[in-house]
Amino acid sequence: MNIQELMDLAYEKGASDLHVSVGRRPVLRLGGELVEVGDASVEAGDVESMARTLSPERNWEELGLH
Repeated sequence: MNIQELMDLAYEKGASDLHVSVGRRPVLRLGGELVEVGDASVEAGDVESMARTLSPERNWEELGLH
């Protein structure tokens, strides 16, 4: 799942939080409960892709990560 799909799902389900960690499936906080979503664990490249989608290129350049 990409970040937009995860955020859409979180919104649809009324989640208060979305947790994304390398090596684990994404997690939504629903009514105080943590619920795993999706079929696959998140990989390091997935997290970077999600972060790049959410952050403008200038931020990556400022950090020397372009």
